[in-house]
Amino acid sequence: MPTTQRIADQRHFRRAQMSLVGMLAAGGRKLPCQIRDVSAGGARVDVETAFDGIEAVGLCIGAFDPIPGDIVWRRDSTIGIQFSGNADDVAETLAGIVVYT
Repeated sequence: MPTTQRIADQRHFRRAQMSLVGMLAAGGRKLPCQIRDVSAGGARVDVETAFDGIEAVGLCIGAFDPIPGDIVWRRDSTIGIQFSGNADDVAETLAGIVVYT
């Protein structure tokens, strides 16, 4: 099993720690989540509702368009999302969110 340090070393993008309320769009529903960290490559979020069987999601922050991604891991009420869009486009979206939130 990989260690936390080994996983951190494999990341391609710098993560920003935060505590921001967002929504996950999946299966025609939007469910609240707490964003714990985010980068151009993905995000770690806490959820109250189980996301079993759902892989594709959109991370919604404020009035911005959802950032599409896939759930790549689950641990209790925390999930890891890998964004599926171009990293430069995601980084630009995240920069806009930072400016307006």
